Amino acid sequence: MRITGGQARGIIIRAPKNMRTRPTSDKVREALFDTLGARVADRNVLDLFAGSGALAIEALSRGAKQAALVERDPVAARLIHENLTRGGFSERAEVFVTDFRDAIRIFGRTARQFDLVFIDPPYQSDLLDQITLVLEKHRVVAPRAIVVLEHFKKIEPPPAVSEIPLSRTRFYGQTALSYYSFV
Repeated sequence: MRITGGQARGIIIRAPKNMRTRPTSDKVREALFDTLGARVADRNVLDLFAGSGALAIEALSRGAKQAALVERDPVAARLIHENLTRGGFSERAEVFVTDFRDAIRIFGRTARQFDLVFIDPPYQSDLLDQITLVLEKHRVVAPRAIVVLEHFKKIEPPPAVSEIPLSRTRFYGQTALSYYSFV
């Protein structure tokens, strides 16, 4: 995998070699960031289920201000640190090696909010309802945020995330990207 745009374009991103981590393909990531365009610049990014960190690193490469990456697998988290260093983004990113619920609680207690949120849970999990409930409860999604949910194409995305309405869903093979925003 490579970063597809911005200042770190072409940098190789390593991902864990296990079946639990399913990295977003270069093609889907490029389509995602082409859709977001200039709206990535100066954003505070939250990358839930970060895996390799490719989504947050791509956002940082394209001008995001800072990123928090949440990944509970310590092997994947170690690779995220390496990928951040390789891209030159260690100073602008923080990796949380914990369950998404614990990370969101921490962000809520510190009143930390994010205005660009990537949610990429395991495809075969039933976590989507839990994720949206925990995000709403702890109010870590800024009121005018953009939320992007990556999911299996046969999963019906929720109509809103943290009161931000679903604006569109795009399909790429078995993968769907659902965008939540007011714009």
